[in-house]
Amino acid sequence: MRDIGDARLEVEEALSAPPSSEPKTAVMTRRTAITALAGAAAGTLATGLFSVSRWHGALPRNVTRFSLAVPEQYYLAATWSNRLAIAPDGRRVGFIAWAPDTTFTAPYFFLSSFSDLESKLVKDLQVGVAFFSPDSRWLGYFSPKPPGIRKMPLGGGAPVTIWARPAATGNAGGTWADDDTIYFVSEIPGGIMSVPAAGGQPKEVLKIEAAQGERMLKYPYALPGARALLYTVANTEAESFDDARIAAYSTRTGQKQILVEGGTHARYSPSGHLVYARNGKLLAIRFDPDRLQVTGQPVTVLEGVLMSRNTGVANFDISASGDLVYAPGICEGGARTLYWVDRSGHAEKLPLPAKSYLHPRISPDAQKLAIEIEGSNHDCYVYDFRSGVMSNITADGWSHWPLWSPDGKTIGYRSGPMGHMRLWQVPADRSHPPEQLPADGFTQNAESYSPDGLSLAYTAIELGSPAKIAVVALQGDKKPRPLDESKYAEGSPKFSPDGRWMAYCSLESGKPQVYVQAFPGPGPKTQVSNDGGTDPVWKISGGELFYRNSDSMMAVPISTASGFTAGRPRELWKGRYSHGMSSSCGPPGFSSSNYDVTADGTRFLMIKDDDRDSATSRQIIVALAWAEELNRLVKA
Repeated sequence: MRDIGDARLEVEEALSAPPSSEPKTAVMTRRTAITALAGAAAGTLATGLFSVSRWHGALPRNVTRFSLAVPEQYYLAATWSNRLAIAPDGRRVGFIAWAPDTTFTAPYFFLSSFSDLESKLVKDLQVGVAFFSPDSRWLGYFSPKPPGIRKMPLGGGAPVTIWARPAATGNAGGTWADDDTIYFVSEIPGGIMSVPAAGGQPKEVLKIEAAQGERMLKYPYALPGARALLYTVANTEAESFDDARIAAYSTRTGQKQILVEGGTHARYSPSGHLVYARNGKLLAIRFDPDRLQVTGQPVTVLEGVLMSRNTGVANFDISASGDLVYAPGICEGGARTLYWVDRSGHAEKLPLPAKSYLHPRISPDAQKLAIEIEGSNHDCYVYDFRSGVMSNITADGWSHWPLWSPDGKTIGYRSGPMGHMRLWQVPADRSHPPEQLPADGFTQNAESYSPDGLSLAYTAIELGSPAKIAVVALQGDKKPRPLDESKYAEGSPKFSPDGRWMAYCSLESGKPQVYVQAFPGPGPKTQVSNDGGTDPVWKISGGELFYRNSDSMMAVPISTASGFTAGRPRELWKGRYSHGMSSSCGPPGFSSSNYDVTADGTRFLMIKDDDRDSATSRQIIVALAWAEELNRLVKA
């Protein structure tokens, strides 16, 4: 053991933790643990192990594995970016977790120190992505509120703003180099930026080469000595991040080099290996960080890592001294299937292969389906129920959330860089190029055409403000107008079949509820759900409004003959179908329905996500001195 902290860690693990399912985790008896603690304490005092460097060149160590339990009720998830980081000195782990009462945009941040074996919630700190400084004294992180890049001294003290910019989401990752430069991707798609850790104005150091087929750059990682960066490249041919590339960029010469075909989220091990993720596995290959070259063949060195094919994120990290930390789990993505579900809950699978489907929309004539397929590229497709042909309606790699115009001749959607998408529409037969629609809002999410096809309702998001509903006229002055002046977050607006009412979801009661309001306002407003609800959808033939309450499909009898009246909501059926919360382009749920209903209200088109309940983890595995094991696993 390297110091007294290791001994205490072994003691606590042996005495207080439940038996682990991890086959390689060390298990000690009480007597052995106490003996180890005494021996380690004596050895530490006698030999001064506290002074031994943990950086490359330190004395060889034996691999020691143990697990850190995620605090009760919290869990890690495979989402948009890495939620797990280890300090370069290998003494701390930071991780982002969720609880059942939170959304994917409001997680919790924990710090775990190996000296006291306790994962502590860092209160009043919102963290999107975290990374440590090279000396392990600072935590760098992307903050949604206040927005921008910040750093916090781990020895105590207030956070310091490095760059205050709302658009800096950090979902594509960040890294702190040895020369005190922070590299990051501020938006998706976007180039790799750099900013001094002391603060300043960022500059772009690496652009996306669209002419070479590059779609996005993600997960920059600084190599030792600040000489180069590793990063992930998604290209036009890639269906998922299993098909992405690992590249290196010299910060001194500007040289770029493709290192690996088929992988994501690379890290460097001081054993001289490049470690990356693919299909839930970690692979390693010999790597020269000076020449930026790999040699030999990649070898699978670990299986069962929580990751996503859709986003490229892999929940693992390697310290500068060769320690590994990872969240065990599955590789999510591509396991979604489409089902027709009748009013009694009976389900019938559609004859389509499993893919990462989102936002199904049935055409007005019920002959076709518009749908998004996400991954390293996001595009909208049209499926013909009669011929069984699936054809793309967009091909830019950045299109989401399709919807049909009432006459079935036009498809509206959102497209553009993540975080500030714009409204677009294109003829369903692609007889003309797409056109951008005039609308306000930093991000604009297409939601519903009016029955006459002359207006489009959308969700507008301004940075630092709750989402609002707005309507843009497609003819005339084309000036967007807000639905109301509510100060609460709103989403999922849907025009009624007669165009005189708008159903939507709002947080004004403190939890998501479905409301119906006169359109255009001002006018009466009625709360339709009574115990929470999202994703309202009208029955086109009239008489009912549907919405979801967790796994329950709810139906409300309604009348619009003279004003609007609603009856008592009732559950039609209950089933584990996707709300889209694992979407790499942002969770639909509150802001857009992830299902559709036939015009007569007899069948529901649902998405079943086989990864939904399993793409999480409540455990973190630590392997100290893992670099030593790599040398045995990967032959020169």
